[in-house]
Amino acid sequence: MLLALTKPLAMAGTALWIGIPTIAFSSSGFWSSPPANFSSSGLSCSTCHSLSAPSVDSSRTTLRAPLGVHALNAGQAIQITTALDASGVNLTYGGFICEATDGAFTAGANSTTMNGVSTIAISHSSDQFRSWTYGFTAPAAAGLVELTSAALSVDNNSSTTNDYFSFSGFDKTATSATPLRLFVLPTGVTNIGTSCSDGYGNMSVLGANNSPTVGNAGFELQLHGAAPGSMAFAWGSIGAGGFSSSLNSFGLNGCTAYIQTVGASQTAITGGGLAVRAEGSATFALPIPNNPALIGSKYHVQSGYFDTSVSSAVPAGSTVAGLPRSLDLSFTNGLEITIQ
Repeated sequence: MLLALTKPLAMAGTALWIGIPTIAFSSSGFWSSPPANFSSSGLSCSTCHSLSAPSVDSSRTTLRAPLGVHALNAGQAIQITTALDASGVNLTYGGFICEATDGAFTAGANSTTMNGVSTIAISHSSDQFRSWTYGFTAPAAAGLVELTSAALSVDNNSSTTNDYFSFSGFDKTATSATPLRLFVLPTGVTNIGTSCSDGYGNMSVLGANNSPTVGNAGFELQLHGAAPGSMAFAWGSIGAGGFSSSLNSFGLNGCTAYIQTVGASQTAITGGGLAVRAEGSATFALPIPNNPALIGSKYHVQSGYFDTSVSSAVPAGSTVAGLPRSLDLSFTNGLEITIQ
């Protein structure tokens, strides 16, 4: 139930939700303690808004970070936006919920936080809008964090039968959300630049599993949000990062190179999944020798992968600026690694 957007339900919420957190209804439809995974899959809004399952009549729900920033420092605060586009039937009013696997939300205009013991969530505080920008603070622990959102478009006619919701992602008829993937970087790893989008509007992210200390035989790079079942590569060179060159002149519109001279490279095949959800991931092992002389030395790395959604098979309805590209390639952000 995202919300009774038009008016409170006449019956007590607890009668409908035995065994899960108590729902706090209000005249604007938000609640204070939603069940976990409410924004990622399941009935969601159709619990209270009958016949509102995702369909062609829904507006697409987008969930995005600013300027493609997806690799964060521990505790870094950024702005997140959930929005409904104009492709659906109802175009005036709406509501949303967003949940995170870790971190914390900060309320923005027309939103209210619902951070709890087992739930990290935020929802609307007014049903008069179709776009909401709010704060997100990265957790202290390094690793992947996923945000999912669902949003509901309504006509405010006191009936719920013509209200339609969708989960975040390219396919507005999907019954599960495509995550916004953020990666919290460990000490000694610094982000450089941004990734370029795939044809579905997904942004991949490159991170590292833990701090690059001498003797860390398990240090590795992690690529998330890539095309599934695809050849991926990571390349790097010795020295501090700082190089940045647009690849638009090569027909790789929207992509940037952060490696000037490749000194080493690895390849891997991304895991399986759905291309529309960018479910491919890969790891690149970079064991660090137990040599104190390496402390303070710097390296910069970047990853990329073959991605048919950006050139030969751009999905119908893609809104990504600059597509198609001349080659089936997408690139990640870069990283500067300083041995600790």
